[in-house]
Amino acid sequence: MTATKVPGGYLLNGEKWPINRATISGISYILARTGEEGQPKSLTLFMVDKRQLNPEEYYNLPKILTHGIRASDMSGIGFRNCFVPDAMRLQEEGDGLEIALKGFQITRALCSAFCLGAGDTALRTTLKFALDRVLYHKTVFDMPHPRRTLLNGFLDILMSECEAIAAARGFHIIPEQFSVLGVGGQVFRPGSDRENGQ
Repeated sequence: MTATKVPGGYLLNGEKWPINRATISGISYILARTGEEGQPKSLTLFMVDKRQLNPEEYYNLPKILTHGIRASDMSGIGFRNCFVPDAMRLQEEGDGLEIALKGFQITRALCSAFCLGAGDTALRTTLKFALDRVLYHKTVFDMPHPRRTLLNGFLDILMSECEAIAAARGFHIIPEQFSVLGVGGQVFRPGSDRENGQ
């Protein structure tokens, strides 16, 4: 995504996909390259109000297929020489990465609730199937491998919830150190691929 300076604003070119609510929202936050690629101050953040754009200069990208969260608009947006006024630029040109990283401290941690909700629904749906489905004169849940798989999924969700709760507490307990928690860590189980260095 690039933003080329022109009198009174910028011309946006490129695509961002996926973004949550990219199609149905009235405003999109767009991080675009305004400087030389690879430079620390090469990115600028724009708060783009789609109501003020020429509809022939931007387009929506298709929604991705989601499991259990079908109402979520995980789609994208593209621009073709789309003019945006200077007023849509947030702070100064080149400040975009710094602003985005500050926001990610919060949004990345809050995304865990979104994911845990979808995971919990998937687990409950699968558990109901395993308890009701009969194969070889017993339920799927009575079989050792499916039962172990469901148990491991349940433990993963519990560990992830503990981590998410601890991270969320950091918003007001240790805000000066929250950037460490906001990045999002991984809970390692014995025998996991990451523990084995894979």
